[in-house]
Amino acid sequence: MNKMYEWLVTQYVVTKKGGEKHTLRSRDIGASKLPLFNPFDHVRHYGTCVFEGIRAFWDKRRGKLHIINFDQHIDRLFRSMSALYMIAPDSDSSVIPDEVTRHLKQYNAGEDVFFGKDKRFVKNLIIENLLMNIAEELVTPENDQIYIRPLVTRLDHPENRLGVHSTTHNISLEVMVQEWPAYLNNPALAVYPDGIVNPLRKHKCGANYGYGGSVKNWATVGLARELGKKFDDALIHDMDDNVDEATGANFFAFYNDTELWTPPTSRCILPGTKRETAIQIARALGITIIEESFKVDSLFSYNHQNQPLYGSAFLTGTATGLEAIHMLYDPTTKKNTIFRPNDVFVEMKRQYNAMIRGENVHDGLKELQQMIVFDHTVEDVNGLKK
Repeated sequence: MNKMYEWLVTQYVVTKKGGEKHTLRSRDIGASKLPLFNPFDHVRHYGTCVFEGIRAFWDKRRGKLHIINFDQHIDRLFRSMSALYMIAPDSDSSVIPDEVTRHLKQYNAGEDVFFGKDKRFVKNLIIENLLMNIAEELVTPENDQIYIRPLVTRLDHPENRLGVHSTTHNISLEVMVQEWPAYLNNPALAVYPDGIVNPLRKHKCGANYGYGGSVKNWATVGLARELGKKFDDALIHDMDDNVDEATGANFFAFYNDTELWTPPTSRCILPGTKRETAIQIARALGITIIEESFKVDSLFSYNHQNQPLYGSAFLTGTATGLEAIHMLYDPTTKKNTIFRPNDVFVEMKRQYNAMIRGENVHDGLKELQQMIVFDHTVEDVNGLKK
């Protein structure tokens, strides 16, 4: 079997009776005792899943593999699990009057299934699966395309029940590794016509990517069927036309080439790990960061010298890295603007690429590089290969 279509997935299943780990291989899946799906899996009907996308990059100088932003990704995975009640919540301190509680049904906590393992367990499971895929030569560190996906879902109910309530359903943590090149390249974006405010977008949950997928399909297929050409992604905004983010990446724009603007995390956007890294790189280079709301229409505005107020813009994301946006078009107002990477962005991207590959970086970024790169190094991957 071509290695593109072969994989090893580590799965940890949590039930009321405890947990059990399995390794699923693509060529053996038909003989596996674990089905590819169960028609009663909660995630199939209600989207109860959370996930992360993690990159690992090869350090040529040291001959080592670094897992980038590892702690931040695991922290966010646990925040997302908590948001979907996959982790047992803290007790609510609120007091409800007796005249209300006497009308309520008795709560049986023994029926709930929660993920009880700590962050170290998840990190070790990810490293274990990464090393297995390297040992089987299903991924090659030197290709610089390793992408790691931990996925947590709600599965079936012991009595095959359906319903929105999910805490009595079993839980699966799956870890997969594959080679996946950069997600976007010099993208052209279209402004999605409808505004949205969805607090769930602050978490990396499958449900918010359902909306993002619909928006991206509109940009890449819906408009394409009308135009004969397609956009690469879409820009999402709220009902007041404040810029939020792309469908799977955070948005930045340079104002007059002197200030770097990005929507604040108080808005309904994902607090991206690469968003934060980009902000720290910019600050180390002496760039002024403005984390405030700004309007979509301002991205098409010009100054008195007939120069665009926002002449350079880019996206950040784990699968994307730092990627300059080529064009933005608003089909509602028929406005468009061409962005050009300025010297500051070019230097930011150079510093980011050097950082994740263990190369020399600006003195103000060495501590950050230690934290997000060197603190999470897989020591001896060459010894694993056949």
